[in-house]
Amino acid sequence: MIGSIRKLTIMVSALLLWGPALFAQSEAAVGIPGVTTDTANETLVVPEEQNPYLGGVPTGTVTAGALPISLEDAVQRGLKQNLGVLLSSDTLVAAQGQRWETLSALLPNAVTATSLNAHQLDLKATIGLQIPGVPPVIGPFGVFDTRAYVDQSVFDWQSIERARSSNQQVNAAQYSYRNARDLVVLAVASSYLLTIADDARVTSSLGSAGHRKSPVPTDV
Repeated sequence: MIGSIRKLTIMVSALLLWGPALFAQSEAAVGIPGVTTDTANETLVVPEEQNPYLGGVPTGTVTAGALPISLEDAVQRGLKQNLGVLLSSDTLVAAQGQRWETLSALLPNAVTATSLNAHQLDLKATIGLQIPGVPPVIGPFGVFDTRAYVDQSVFDWQSIERARSSNQQVNAAQYSYRNARDLVVLAVASSYLLTIADDARVTSSLGSAGHRKSPVPTDV
């Protein structure tokens, strides 16, 4: 049990120290744009502009020591905190909002207008008569007017094409978001397994060194 805890502690510490480099190595292996490999020097070439997949948004509280995590927990943390996945999610939400805005052009446009006014009526000026016993000016009296207007295009080819284009943009954003998640899962899992392999090699090397230093029993 103590040996398993020690291995997990070493594994998590190595993941925190070498995680960004391993993630970049995994990105170069899966072909993420912006990260290339210099085969002559066996080094990674990262442009000056930071790749969003190499960044993250920290959440939670800081722990004093190493935090043992499982493979599933590491993948979930990568999906929740990786900057590339978060930016892809924002792009998808923006594309969906743009689609709703484009579809609104195909819907009926309803407008209402309401007014309340006070009027006076001059009988002589209006009908050209002066009625005995009736004041020449009637009022003031209130006039309440409310109206509704509906505007609908019978056929708008430009709006239809814009709606089709927005649908395709949403589909493209969805595929990009899925691709970003798959890349993060692949990179995190690769880094996790590489850390386990490195821990196994370190343990094996320490065991071999201890075996060489142990005294060889001799027969008396």
